[in-house]
Amino acid sequence: MTTNGQVLPSGGLNSFLGFDISSIARVKTLGGRDHVANGNYLAAAISAAWLCAASNVECCYWYIIFTILEGEFKGCEIPYRFNCKHPNPEVVEIGRGQLCHYLDCIGNNDPQSTDDLCNVPVIITVRNRKSEFTGSNGKDRVATVSEIVRFESAKLWQPPVPKSDLSPIAAAQSQSEQEPF
Repeated sequence: MTTNGQVLPSGGLNSFLGFDISSIARVKTLGGRDHVANGNYLAAAISAAWLCAASNVECCYWYIIFTILEGEFKGCEIPYRFNCKHPNPEVVEIGRGQLCHYLDCIGNNDPQSTDDLCNVPVIITVRNRKSEFTGSNGKDRVATVSEIVRFESAKLWQPPVPKSDLSPIAAAQSQSEQEPF
């Protein structure tokens, strides 16, 4: 079976989900946490796939999963969608602009395969938002969702300095910046 030029493994397109679940890398849990803390992280794409919504082949996107490479959240994975085909031209303009910026960050403006989109470190900025949804039991739920809101070149990466490595004055200043009176 093929869709959008991709050969799908046995099982094929899941009409309910809108994509072939056997072809998508699983996103690991966050080590008992519901989300990654707000902040900047060194990360790399570990998988990329061109997907289309089953209900509307006019809605397609690059689905890329990023994994955090170091720090407290090392190994946590966060997916991102670059919407590149949509009936609304504004959605396409934003999605393609975001993808072009990501390509600038990884230094490859002429990718030839999904491999060209992966395994290059970038800085991601993660922000959390509340998301309301209906659970499988039919009850309304609210969850905190981690989202990537910005990409930057890894050339700009400066690992955070552990507080134990700060001088007593710098540690006090750092503490006062985080806890306003």
